[in-house]
Amino acid sequence: MVNLAAMHFHTNVLEHLIQWDNAEIPVWKILVEMLSSDNVAQKESSVRCLEVLSTSGSENWQFILNAGGIPALVKTLDIDDNRLQTVAASALCNISEKEPIRFALSAANAGPILIKLLSSPIDDIQSRCAIILSDLACVQDNQNTIAAQNGIAPLVRLLDSDIEDVLVNAVNAVRVMCTDNKNNQLSMVENGVIEPLVEFLTVNSNILQAASSAAIAELVESNEENQNAVLDEEADKPIVQLINCHEKTVQVKAARALEALSRDNQRVQKAFLKLDAPAALQKLLKNWNTYIKEQGALALWALAGNTQPQQKYIAERIGFSQLLDMIMAKSEKLQFVGGLATISICRENFDNQNKICDEEGIMPLIRLLRNQSTSERVLEAVIKVLGALCIGVAHRNNKKTQRKIAEEGGIQLIVMQLKNVSSEEIQVEVASTLASVLLANSENQAILNDPEIDFNYSIILKLLKSKESSIRLGAGQALAIFAFNNTSQQFAIREAGGISYSVFKHFVEDEDYNVFETCRAAFQMVVLARVITDRDQVSLTAEGVTILVNVLNSPIDNAVILAASYMASLAHTRAGIPDAMVTSGAIDLLMPKLNSQDAQVRCACAVALGYLTFNKTAARYLLVSCRNTPGLYEKITKNIDKDAKISPEFQDDFKRACLVGLPALSLEINGGPPAIPPKREGKRPQTTMSLPNHCRSAIFRKSAARVASAPAMGRSQTYRYPFSGGQSVPLEKNPLTLGENATKRATSPRASPAMSHVSAKSKSTIAWSSKK
Repeated sequence: MVNLAAMHFHTNVLEHLIQWDNAEIPVWKILVEMLSSDNVAQKESSVRCLEVLSTSGSENWQFILNAGGIPALVKTLDIDDNRLQTVAASALCNISEKEPIRFALSAANAGPILIKLLSSPIDDIQSRCAIILSDLACVQDNQNTIAAQNGIAPLVRLLDSDIEDVLVNAVNAVRVMCTDNKNNQLSMVENGVIEPLVEFLTVNSNILQAASSAAIAELVESNEENQNAVLDEEADKPIVQLINCHEKTVQVKAARALEALSRDNQRVQKAFLKLDAPAALQKLLKNWNTYIKEQGALALWALAGNTQPQQKYIAERIGFSQLLDMIMAKSEKLQFVGGLATISICRENFDNQNKICDEEGIMPLIRLLRNQSTSERVLEAVIKVLGALCIGVAHRNNKKTQRKIAEEGGIQLIVMQLKNVSSEEIQVEVASTLASVLLANSENQAILNDPEIDFNYSIILKLLKSKESSIRLGAGQALAIFAFNNTSQQFAIREAGGISYSVFKHFVEDEDYNVFETCRAAFQMVVLARVITDRDQVSLTAEGVTILVNVLNSPIDNAVILAASYMASLAHTRAGIPDAMVTSGAIDLLMPKLNSQDAQVRCACAVALGYLTFNKTAARYLLVSCRNTPGLYEKITKNIDKDAKISPEFQDDFKRACLVGLPALSLEINGGPPAIPPKREGKRPQTTMSLPNHCRSAIFRKSAARVASAPAMGRSQTYRYPFSGGQSVPLEKNPLTLGENATKRATSPRASPAMSHVSAKSKSTIAWSSKK
């Protein structure tokens, strides 16, 4: 009966028999036996019935699998008959999405047969085999197996087809082959897959555009070489255009491609920023669909890169209100990206911190902190946001945000997290945030000292013994913030057990640690010098300051930024530290950095110099440098952060020096006239004053005729002196010409007759000048 129904293609009869489920009529087993028969007619009838039955019931794929139909269908594919191959490929294509079917295909060694059929002249066979091959690549190690069986080249050649279905299925197979497989990514590029994929982004087919975008995303994921290669093919413009289109599926796939291309690749990020891609992605954030919002947020944050200015720029493009909406959303991805963006926009910026506070942004953060279902990475991001809201430039505190966090019960929640969280990474972040909320805030410190909170530094001190260097450094950083300019907290840490120098020794002495770890350890050594029990405070401080100053010589810009930032913080702590910086040559190293091409380097060094101006020694040294180097003062004031500080006295001194115009040496250094004129070459021209007396008498006699015509000016006559305000002053009253000798001459018997008429008042004036 089953044979007869199959031969006449009566699939409705077969379906009835399957539903009857009679053990004496095993429909599936009979159909598979017919498929394995040598009779071509039976093969064709069986495979046609299996094709229809594979989709007529949701569980039929399992019956085919249990009856051994997968190996039989694979063998049918290997028969050199286009009709049988087409129908068998269709039957397998209908059920290959099921994972057990994929494993069965792998066990039947279907890979080589499918790869061979990719070169079939029949478009349907090509299309269906591409689908089966992509499903097969999803399990076990079949990605590498297919690549080893030379399956990549024929797959890429399918991209030259003119049939849309073939192209879409081939592109999907390329995507699956490249997923999390760097070797296949490189092999695809070597076989020329980029050019057709980029071309498909511009075709008039939404399905093909979406598939190509998804394939590009997997092709370049975590592969900088492929990212640059795709950018070289000018894929950036069509991707941005697709994000601006009205088809939601295409928008999402294009945004995913942008995310993969931009991740950790500054060159690609700049290309998309130049095309104003954030404007297109912002539209996705305003969509009602959560999935679309998530992809838009992830793509935007991929454009933010790893630099603080770029992250801040993207966060500002998102906007404060949108950031708060993301934090309050139910989506974990939106919460995470919103937290990271909020950190970047608030870091060391009092204005933005206050805006978040004014927009009631602290309440949802506290709510996420209190929620038990908050994911670990979102919890970590929220904790970092709360810490960033409280600290500005050079470890200055923001009392407004600190007070708001305390009012919302944040201190109690943070301490609770510190005690209960299991992850050391999060525990370190919680400790740092708690220290930031308490920084230079006596009211919040009083809350922490409440016996009901039961806080003790021993929790953080235990983290200093962790096996992970990052945990030890993080715990040290938290303690440094607690102790920053706070002797009472330093005493409490010391009472809790103090810190051993061995915690920092490896970071500052071993070469295995990078410059950033060394820099952080040096800063902590200086701040915690009074807490470290087995080293002298003075020598420890000097060692830490010297390390930070030496880091300024590093060719790594981020290391210079970190060292300069720490120096700015230390410059307004204990007395003597700024002097140590000056002695170590910090100013001479910071000043040239003001010419750096990196704006962050210039800003960090300007901030450090600004805080050093509050030290008299540093201010004098820097003032001389500014007067001798035109433009240096302007560079400092131009690059210094608006939240940083610079001594008003230093500014007044420099402005006063500019008005006076001294020193002239600065002109000489910069190409002006010398302060001391050079000696004249040759002999000085002779005058009557430089001649001997007898020569002068002779010359006078020769010019007597001319002199006779000019009456001599008497002593009582007046003369206009430059220091008299332009008024005529009697000669004898001018203190610049009349001194003790003049007084003697005026009163001597040999005085000139012209002095005989000098009045008593004039004589008293002469006597006054003599005393003066």
